[in-house]
Amino acid sequence: MGMSISNEISYPLRSTLYNLEPIGIGTSMVESLTSYLIRLSNVHNLRIKSLIQYLIYPLFSESADYLKSNDSNFNRIGRFVDGCTLLTIEFINALEHLTSRMDLRNLTLISWNGITNYKVINLYKKWCPQCLDKMKEENGTFYQPLLWNIQYVSICPLHNCPLINTCPSCKRSQPALNSKGSIATCYSCNTWLSTDKYKNDEVKINCFDIWIASAIGELIIDTRKILNSPIIKLIKALESVFTDITIPIESILVFLANKYSHKTEIALKLRKDFIIYGCDDKYTDQFYNLLGLIYIIGAPVQIIYDFSSFNVSALPILNDLKDCKIKYLRNKKLFRDFDYIIHNFYPLPSPEEILRITGDTDNLLIEYIEDYLEERNILIEYNNEIKTRKPNKRR
Repeated sequence: MGMSISNEISYPLRSTLYNLEPIGIGTSMVESLTSYLIRLSNVHNLRIKSLIQYLIYPLFSESADYLKSNDSNFNRIGRFVDGCTLLTIEFINALEHLTSRMDLRNLTLISWNGITNYKVINLYKKWCPQCLDKMKEENGTFYQPLLWNIQYVSICPLHNCPLINTCPSCKRSQPALNSKGSIATCYSCNTWLSTDKYKNDEVKINCFDIWIASAIGELIIDTRKILNSPIIKLIKALESVFTDITIPIESILVFLANKYSHKTEIALKLRKDFIIYGCDDKYTDQFYNLLGLIYIIGAPVQIIYDFSSFNVSALPILNDLKDCKIKYLRNKKLFRDFDYIIHNFYPLPSPEEILRITGDTDNLLIEYIEDYLEERNILIEYNNEIKTRKPNKRR
């Protein structure tokens, strides 16, 4: 009597393309989606344009047909693929379908669309020559970390060296996606992008650039936790968190700029941006300003996605901020008293007498008193000149 098999054996469906594993998922140096695209096309011996045009674009949703790029701007779509745009979503969905992988969104900033915009990704790529050398020595597999493609990152956090953005030979910028499918060589002249010419370059590296690279790297590791937190709410929450420091954020920034010399430039730029643009200007990417504010006050970058865990009392500059409030309130009173004197005292007291009346023992008002007196004298001279002019005789 023959045996029969009653249960059918089911096999997983084969993917259209290789189930190529992304590099560095879960680390700050995770591969970018444009880099993954290039490696995927290379292992299939396909031109990158052909892969996109004949395999990826046909999988786009009908509503996304207008997002399909033509040859004229092919080199410019990298920032949209790696970023947080509708094109990013379409590429993720298409590639996950073609490769049967479910982790490709980790190669983009798709979860960041509440805190930044497409401009956070550079139009052209940057790279660390030392990292390329290391890739060559280890296994010869080259890739472009997502971190390098972010506009505000100018330092390699692994080597504390500046990222390069042009070919050492022809000086051309390198698009993230190029028709040759090259990663470690120039798409134009085929020059190896890591060269000894870079090693002797003297470039100034500041603490903020190093911090930015490290902080954004931490956010990339925790990218799934960033659930579209609106950037405006984050900045406003950060401004209002100091319940006992009820003074304008611009005044805090000026105080910190004067107190910490290594943070002066960042603090003054932030003050200018907040005064000119505010924190809800739709044309400004406030992500960089938010990072600057976090850096200035010494808060952990994780407050971007977990603000509830922020412990204000643990801030190292809390006492400085309290001093800032004392000085702010004192200065405010001085100027209020000075304004009262110039509008109610006649004749106007001497500068020394004004300082005594207001209690300004540090001579904080002296510059403003001198400016006021100079403007007043100019106005008096002008009025006297008008009065002494003879009226024109009528003919």
